Amino acid sequence: MHHAVESVIGIPTSQAELTATLERFYGFVLPWECRLERWSVTDGSDVADGRWKTPFLERDLRYWKHTAQSLNSLQRCSQFPVLNSACAALGAMYVLEGATLGGRVIATQLRASVVGRAGYSYFDCYGERTGSMWNSFRQTLASASSPESDSVIVGSAKEMFACVHGWFRPERSVPALSHTDVS
Repeated sequence: MHHAVESVIGIPTSQAELTATLERFYGFVLPWECRLERWSVTDGSDVADGRWKTPFLERDLRYWKHTAQSLNSLQRCSQFPVLNSACAALGAMYVLEGATLGGRVIATQLRASVVGRAGYSYFDCYGERTGSMWNSFRQTLASASSPESDSVIVGSAKEMFACVHGWFRPERSVPALSHTDVS
């Protein structure tokens, strides 16, 4: 699953590619985090506390001259794993939390490229805390693990990988929402 996702999300080599990549992430992460937040409030879970990534994407896109109006006009993903338990949430979160490790690699390459030192904070959203944030998430996963819950966690992670892959494929096999469908 990791390799399939990596095959459709390349490392941007220009400002235009970076902006397009950030726009795609914004169209995926914002509606995902809206759903996760609604579930967290309903469920009383704090599993996502301190892990919100939309503010980094908004900052980056504003750096690249997006306005509130242009952000609202970006397409948004509409297909995500069902959130009906903490285990389902953790499985889906595994994909985006794990991506923070690769994001640091992307940020290092962007820093050395034509885009310079700003406009890509999403890829290094935890900065020096990336390793500790990942280890903390892994501990949370391990605590939730049991013979009964593992199939839910793994199944949700697989669904999220498929959603990410479908959203980032050039021919997009995951449906989009208008901005009014997500809040």
